[in-house]
Amino acid sequence: MIGRLVGKRYRIRDRLGGGGTAVVYLAQDELLERRVAVKVLHGQAAWDEEFVRRFRREAQAAAGLSHPNIVSIYDVGQEDDLHFIVMEYVPGTNLKALIKEQGRLAPARALTFAAQVCDALQHAHRHRIVHRDIKPHNILIDGEGRVKVADFGIARAVTSATVTQPGTIVGSVQYFSPEQARGGITTERSDLYSLGVVLYEMLTGQVPFSGDGPITIALKHVQEPVRPPRELVPGLPREVERIVLRALRKSQRERYASAAEMKADINAALATLPAQARRAPGAEAPPAGLEAPAAEVLARQRGEPEGLPQRNEPPTEVVDTMPRSAPVRRRRRWVRPALWLAFLALLGVGIGYAVNLALDWLEVPEVRVPRVVGLPAAEASRLLEEAGLKGSVVGQQHSDEYPVGVVMHQEPAPDEVVRTGRTISLVLSYGPRMVEVPDVVNQPLRQAEILLEAAGLTRVQEVSRYHETVPEGYVINQAPGAGALVRVDTVVQLEVSLGPEPRSVAVPRLVGLTLAEARERLGGADLVEGGLTEEASVAPKGTVIDQDPPAETVVVAGSPVRLVVSAGGGPAGVKQAVLSFRVPGTPQEAVDVRVTLATDGGEPRVIYQQTHRGGELVRQLVTWEGQHALVRVYANDRLVDEREWR
Repeated sequence: MIGRLVGKRYRIRDRLGGGGTAVVYLAQDELLERRVAVKVLHGQAAWDEEFVRRFRREAQAAAGLSHPNIVSIYDVGQEDDLHFIVMEYVPGTNLKALIKEQGRLAPARALTFAAQVCDALQHAHRHRIVHRDIKPHNILIDGEGRVKVADFGIARAVTSATVTQPGTIVGSVQYFSPEQARGGITTERSDLYSLGVVLYEMLTGQVPFSGDGPITIALKHVQEPVRPPRELVPGLPREVERIVLRALRKSQRERYASAAEMKADINAALATLPAQARRAPGAEAPPAGLEAPAAEVLARQRGEPEGLPQRNEPPTEVVDTMPRSAPVRRRRRWVRPALWLAFLALLGVGIGYAVNLALDWLEVPEVRVPRVVGLPAAEASRLLEEAGLKGSVVGQQHSDEYPVGVVMHQEPAPDEVVRTGRTISLVLSYGPRMVEVPDVVNQPLRQAEILLEAAGLTRVQEVSRYHETVPEGYVINQAPGAGALVRVDTVVQLEVSLGPEPRSVAVPRLVGLTLAEARERLGGADLVEGGLTEEASVAPKGTVIDQDPPAETVVVAGSPVRLVVSAGGGPAGVKQAVLSFRVPGTPQEAVDVRVTLATDGGEPRVIYQQTHRGGELVRQLVTWEGQHALVRVYANDRLVDEREWR
């Protein structure tokens, strides 16, 4: 990858690091001439279409976040089979590396870092984005000590694809909230729990829960109480410990309601810290002008243990006071071989007898483990007891296959032979994973899709219809409604507005009118002028001589009508006049109007025929060649007007 040009503008310069799903490279943006970080999917993740789709969608959603404590996302792209995200490059280190290097941090320093993470979370939560993977590895610290939280939105795709697989828990399990460990619904308070774990690690140098495997650690998050930080760091201020313990409550309702509330307590604790509490408890005061991190380095150079309070114990000297005795010369005793053989034979018989007794006493009957998968917990326990075994519930997970409270996994497996009294570990089903449907009514369709996918509702059906008040492209209605608890991947149907329903109108006759009159009549018919040109004509200058669409054409309201007006200077010998008359009758009457023209005594021909309402004013341009023109107007075949022009 080094030297490769990605996305036709990002030149890969160096490898910064990588994990199970992606590798991060340092690159040069050759268009804007700046350094950027490029995260490239690799391995199985790059071939998983569902993962890639979530990865891109979540990154696009997070790209809208703009905050000084959040790593900005500049671009999302694909080049052949290479999927990548371009992010802000933050020179410095991450919090995990800092803790490994320096051990536990001074309370004031740890709280200052946590307060900046709270700012980042508060901004993201206002935009309805939950990080879901807050951990020291994702908390970057630049050269000025400013925190930058990375992988907003990307964590959603990663956890959805790798964390909540049935029977498996992988990922950053040390920083999981209890609801994440159970495969439950994650909220903004889940991020605050993870931040509490990070703060615990900054203050004590270790995470609150550890174990042999991810499932063990996840169960501890769900079941075990947190060991108070002051038991590990006795000098830790109580105000600081209270913040950590509240963030790490098992119940979401008992945690901080928002990142802003948590930051308020952090600021209050910072204000009350005495000077000696602004460095790690138990550490010596640094020399004048020496920063706390440098003091910790000096402590390590002196050989003091990292991250633990130092004890000043007086040296002790061990003195050997046992009396020394003179060597005793052993006497050799000779025993006849027959006596030795008899003794050994008796000893062997005795040992054999004792072993047989012990085996008889220790022998435990064996049984075959019955299958309890698919049974309710109470029935499974009864069946195990009847077989001489014990059942113990060690965890619960969501399952689309097994109802709530039913055994979905057992260990040892069915039909395995074990000793009577063995404890069988049971994992119960939480039932299908349920999510809360967000409110997307009156949201643009694109934003609605992002919110639904962020909630785990990835399949959306759309129905479009006209609406008088909801703008085009916005959601009118949704089913299921907002707040409903449904299964993950439930189909959500959205009604999307097409805007107001168009009306059909007839294009009025505009030929013969002045331009001002034509425009006024277009406005009255809910139409607009769609273009204006001039042509030489015998008609008076500025008179409409043509229109498109023609009169009486039915079009959608708001449609444009193109006009052609006279520029004057028409051909010689052609005469023109404007016929103007009012249709007889009342507005309730429909009148068939017909106009005929005869020139120089010739036969009359129809030049206008249209139905009008009584009282309407009609203006018609009349053009002829010759010396004499006779125009007659008929209403319902009755002559009502006659004009003669020379």
